[in-house]
Amino acid sequence: MVAWFNNLSITTKATILLSLTAMFFLLALSGVTYFFARQELQQSIATNQTAMVNNIAVQLDENLASARNYLQHLAGHLQQQHGKVPAHLQQILGHHDEAHLFFDHGLILLSPQGRIVAEIPYHPERIGLDRSHREYYQRVMATGKPSISAPYQLSLPPNPPVIAFSVPVRDTQNRMTGVLVGRHSLYKKGILQGLVDAPIGNSGYFYLFNQQRTLLIHPDVSRILTTVAPGKNRALDAALQGREGTWENTNSLGVAGLTSIKQLKEAPWYLAAHYPLSEAYAPLQRARFAFVAVLVVSMGLAVVAVWFSMQPMVQPLRQLTEHLRDLGQKQGDERFLPETSRDEIGQLSKVFNELLHELDDDTAALEESAEVYRIVTEFTTEVSIWQLENGDIRYISPNCIDVFGYMAAEFYADPALISVMIHPDDQAAWQGHRPGSCSLGGSGVETRMIVKDGSIRHFRHYCHQVVDQQGRPNGIRSSWLDVSGQQLIESRARKLSRAVEQSAGIVIMTATDGSIEYVNPAFCRATGYTGDEVLGRNIDLLKTDQLSKEVEEALWRAINNGQQWRGEFCNQRKDGSRYWVNASISPLFDKNNQITGYLSVQEDITDKKAAEQLMLELFQQVEQAKLEWEHTLDHLHDFIILTDAEHRIRRYNRILADMTGRDVKGLVGKDWRDLLQETGFKFVHFNAESGEMLHQRSAHIYDINVYPVKDSLEGTLTGFVISLNDTTELRAITHELEQTMTELNEAQSQIYQQEKMASIGQLAAGVAHEINNPMGFITSNLGSLDKYVSRLSDYISVVDQAMQQCTVAGLVAPVLEARKQLKIDRILADAHQLIAESQDGAGRVRRIVQDLKSFSRVDQAETALVDLNEILETTINIAWNELKYVADVQRLFGEIPRITCFPQQLHQVFLNLLVNAAHALGQNRGTITVSTETDGAFVLVKISDTGCGMTEEVRRRIFEPFFTTKEVGKGTGLGLSISYDIIKKHGGTIEVESEPGRGALFTVRLPVSKPVTEDN
Repeated sequence: MVAWFNNLSITTKATILLSLTAMFFLLALSGVTYFFARQELQQSIATNQTAMVNNIAVQLDENLASARNYLQHLAGHLQQQHGKVPAHLQQILGHHDEAHLFFDHGLILLSPQGRIVAEIPYHPERIGLDRSHREYYQRVMATGKPSISAPYQLSLPPNPPVIAFSVPVRDTQNRMTGVLVGRHSLYKKGILQGLVDAPIGNSGYFYLFNQQRTLLIHPDVSRILTTVAPGKNRALDAALQGREGTWENTNSLGVAGLTSIKQLKEAPWYLAAHYPLSEAYAPLQRARFAFVAVLVVSMGLAVVAVWFSMQPMVQPLRQLTEHLRDLGQKQGDERFLPETSRDEIGQLSKVFNELLHELDDDTAALEESAEVYRIVTEFTTEVSIWQLENGDIRYISPNCIDVFGYMAAEFYADPALISVMIHPDDQAAWQGHRPGSCSLGGSGVETRMIVKDGSIRHFRHYCHQVVDQQGRPNGIRSSWLDVSGQQLIESRARKLSRAVEQSAGIVIMTATDGSIEYVNPAFCRATGYTGDEVLGRNIDLLKTDQLSKEVEEALWRAINNGQQWRGEFCNQRKDGSRYWVNASISPLFDKNNQITGYLSVQEDITDKKAAEQLMLELFQQVEQAKLEWEHTLDHLHDFIILTDAEHRIRRYNRILADMTGRDVKGLVGKDWRDLLQETGFKFVHFNAESGEMLHQRSAHIYDINVYPVKDSLEGTLTGFVISLNDTTELRAITHELEQTMTELNEAQSQIYQQEKMASIGQLAAGVAHEINNPMGFITSNLGSLDKYVSRLSDYISVVDQAMQQCTVAGLVAPVLEARKQLKIDRILADAHQLIAESQDGAGRVRRIVQDLKSFSRVDQAETALVDLNEILETTINIAWNELKYVADVQRLFGEIPRITCFPQQLHQVFLNLLVNAAHALGQNRGTITVSTETDGAFVLVKISDTGCGMTEEVRRRIFEPFFTTKEVGKGTGLGLSISYDIIKKHGGTIEVESEPGRGALFTVRLPVSKPVTEDN
């Protein structure tokens, strides 16, 4: 930056400095004004926002208090209805439509045990559900005070988030008889959302959260019930520590703004407002833009004023600058400056003219010396360079184009080009080289250079310092000699020598008479000889008697004919031990193509030979083990198959060949899956690792297992081992055991069911007996009471006639007035009707008792001749509590004969069918039809419903023990199974017809005349 400023003109420098001074004062003034305005605006916005949040918080507290008070009022109304049945309580809640103003998701009345007694809106399937685990129930039961719950997901679809207001319900003795709960949605615009739904400005908003950091109300409904992590919203953290008010804050989404928070009084909640700073401080931004615009205009005017005021002062300097810039284009006296004044500019012109005269004299002398130097350098192969002290190249010999590829003009234009050409790996050494330190008397500096065509060449560099006539340094004279050819030859020789010396192979060079001329270190390590011990001696010192005469003659014949010989032979070491080598022997030729010697390159293969012998022995052992293992597998009764990774057979035992009827060696390479299927095997089920197969001809079942074989080192799959085990006999035994176990379980279940029904029958008979005794005297007393009321009515009529004939003044009027006030006439009119209704109710009780006795049949444990219509009517009365709420029962009884049966067991069958029909109707009221008719020697009982019906799969399994379509805990799956067995033991059948959505029809067919015994 300093260098840039120094290169500017005086006018520009003065303009910049004066302008910066003016800018500083303008910026200071603008900054103070802007800071004051910003503080005032922030304080105003914060005050208004705090007041708005406090006002809405007060309204929220009032709404919460109103909702709680309304719920307490409704609980007080329910207090007057204590002891009412749930249906009546449901009607009471349903009459309070105004509850939707506070509780848009309805009301729940819970029993002291936490079960739903009544609910608005009404969901019959939820009546009786346990809600004792809910917070709103537990808190009220623990404190006995009203409570507002934490938010939670409603269990009813679409599962919106809600809060629950709960108050205790008490009786007249102030005992808690239940909990009344009102649910309010956090989505809908009710008493909460309606207040905080309005935005602040364009992008500000309100939201509500509790002490657990859970968002209760938020304009983005997807964030409701989400939790803000600590540190994500510092204003929220401060509010939980007790702070209230307004301050700048960054919310959990990273949006900076003004946040105001106020804690509610009616609930442990906090109301917050967030107003983004970008919108809140928008007026301040506009003011800042105005300040900046005024500042920019003022600065521009200041720059223009300073610029024009400086022009007269710098005009002489500008003229001097222009003369110096064009000096190179001037000749003779035009180069000299005019001396027109005696000020600083005039003195500078005089000194410049004197220096110009001296420069002309020095230039003439240098041109003469350069011409002489050029003539000398044209007759040498070196590149000569004269580089001045400032780095400029004063001279370079013309042969630079031939050596470097660059023209002289390129070096003059870019003096650093010579350094750029230095190879990157030699740059560090070149930078450390001191110019003038390597004169011709020394060895110089060798370095690599990259010439223009991109090739790398080696140069030897010399340099020394040049001085002028006064002995002052005047640059460096250097020369560059290309030594690339010499370097290449020396490099190749060194590489070849290093390769031979470091080779792991044995290298021997001999003369034509066999005398050893050279051996490498590998030869010494292999034979135990040193180089001095064998040089000059004949190669036969390594020869052994294991080299046959024929091999030796073939060797010499090949190399004497100028050919290469390759082969193996045994040599002898210095200690007499022997070693094997794999040798390659070639002749050596001189420049006249005459053989001057031989080169033998050998590889020590002694260890290889030993390993080959060891491998031969191991192979024999493995072959023996293989034969023994194959004999073992051939005596197994299981199929054993070894395949490759593509399931092609590699090995197998003899039983596979016997089963397929093929040659023992004819199965290798076949896919075992195709082979087994061709042999008559069929996959029953298979998952690529295990399964079952059926051999169709023998009907035997085999368990199949496939085991992968992997490489122990690399872990790659190399094949599979397949085993087939005949499990036919084992499966037969297992099947028999399972069938026996199933029969025992069914028998146990039926005995248990029969014992249970017998116990229920005894209990019903006992209850009927106990009810029948008091009902006897109730009925008798009602008859007597009816007679007494008739007599009283006759007596009152006689009294009325007597009173009409009475003439005593003042006696009749009081009697008539008393009769009117006591409503004697109305009592006499209602008395007979009340007695008649009581007698009818007593009759219905007697019929119920009779039906209980008929159902129990404690006195009919043996067979009896009964009317099925009576049994069906009795069973319908017993099951009426299950039927009356969901179905209309149609009785289509025909004229049928009596049959011999076990009445109690048929009661059980018909009860199961009726209850199942009621359950099939579900929540939709339907029709159950019971009919009887005669079909030849059989009596048919048909029970049908208009329920959901059943699929074909369910219909096939409907009579299986323990099969049920009901939820867990609501059915044992034994009812229809036992009913099927009972009808079967009576010599009859039970059939079902059904389709999904079209109900079901059960037809029971019982014989008329076939006797039934206890054994059946």
